[in-house]
Amino acid sequence: MVKKNEFEAYHALRRDRDQRQAMLNAQHAERRKLQEQIKQTRERHARQILSLHNQAANYRLMRDGGQQTIRSEFSRSTGQAREQSRSAPRRGLELGR
Repeated sequence: MVKKNEFEAYHALRRDRDQRQAMLNAQHAERRKLQEQIKQTRERHARQILSLHNQAANYRLMRDGGQQTIRSEFSRSTGQAREQSRSAPRRGLELGR
C-alpha cells in the first residue's frame, strides 16, 4: 500500500510539474505575441506622428506662401524656441500658430 501511495504521489508531482511548464510555455508564447503587437503599434504611432509633423510643416509653408527656405525656416524656429524658453511654457504641439 505504501508503494502504491508513493507511486501515485510521484505521478501527481510529475503531472503538476508538466502542467506548470505547459502553462509557462503558453504564457511565454502569448507574451511574445503581445510584445510584437506593442512594437507594431509603437511603430505605427511613430509614423503617424511623423506624418502629422510633415502635414504641419506643409501647412506652414502653404500659409506663408512657400517663400521660406529650409535655412530661414530653421532660423525662424530657433528664434521662436528662444522666445518660448523666455515666456511661459506651452503645452501640446505647435501647428503653425
